[in-house]
Amino acid sequence: MNGGIGTLVAALFTIATLSSVFAKKNPAFEVAQPIFLGVAAGHAFVVNVEIIRSGAASISQDWTALIPVVLGALVLTRLVPKWSHLSRVSLAIIGATGAALGLRGALQAEILDQVKATLVSLTNLDNIILVVGVISTLAYFLFSKKVAGPLTGHGPLRYIPEVGKIVMMIAFGASFGNSTMGRRSLRIGRVAFLMKVWLGTSGAV
Repeated sequence: MNGGIGTLVAALFTIATLSSVFAKKNPAFEVAQPIFLGVAAGHAFVVNVEIIRSGAASISQDWTALIPVVLGALVLTRLVPKWSHLSRVSLAIIGATGAALGLRGALQAEILDQVKATLVSLTNLDNIILVVGVISTLAYFLFSKKVAGPLTGHGPLRYIPEVGKIVMMIAFGASFGNSTMGRRSLRIGRVAFLMKVWLGTSGAV
């Protein structure tokens, strides 16, 4: 076995966590789970305290930095029933700011960037597949209702929505496969840690 006490602790907690695969209710996992959550909560608390402490020095240079401090203090008034109504100001500002940033990010990422990425020259097969996939998928949603017309009737274009359905199934399958492989890579990484770092073995895992 290689490494110091840190490697040993990491290896033991890795084994305790992976033990849930074989037995969901076992003492090792029941001990490791709350410790992991406690360490994560403690780490988040320390990081946020450090952010507040390091930002306090800038208040003397820029008084506008005092505004978030006041708003944060108002959130704590929820602990006092008599003054709990003051926390609504901070919560309203936080909610409005989060909604505005989320809407802006969604419009940029989900609409504008997607439209920009679709405007490509049809000079190679990849771009052609991309444009055909986008158009056929949009046609599936826009013309899914069975009405008379070239896209849904008996015309040659009625197959475009069906192509969109196939494209979506391929995209969903690829997304699911990517998610599955991502989770498996995490497990493989921990097993590789146990075999190579902790036990000191060599070769492929």
